[in-house]
Amino acid sequence: MKITFNDSITRAEEFVKTCNGYDSPIDLIVDNHYIVDAKSAMGVYAYAAGHTLEVEMTSHNPNELNRFIDEMREKYGVKRN
Repeated sequence: MKITFNDSITRAEEFVKTCNGYDSPIDLIVDNHYIVDAKSAMGVYAYAAGHTLEVEMTSHNPNELNRFIDEMREKYGVKRN
C-alpha cells in the first residue's frame, strides 16, 4: 500500500499512533531501498516530506491484517498495490 503525508507532521504523527495500535511489525519502504519502522516517530518524520512510501505489515493473523488494511484505507486513503 502506498501513503503520502504531503509535508503534514500532524498526519505523520497520527499514522505513527495508528501503527502503534497493532502488535505486528509495520514498515515503511522508502524508494524501494530504505526500510523504516512505521511505529517510530523519528523514522517516519525523517521520510514523511516529499516521498510516497510503501506500507507493509508482517502478520500471521489475517484478522489483524484485514483490520490494518481497512484502517489505512479509511484514515489515509491508501490503496493496495
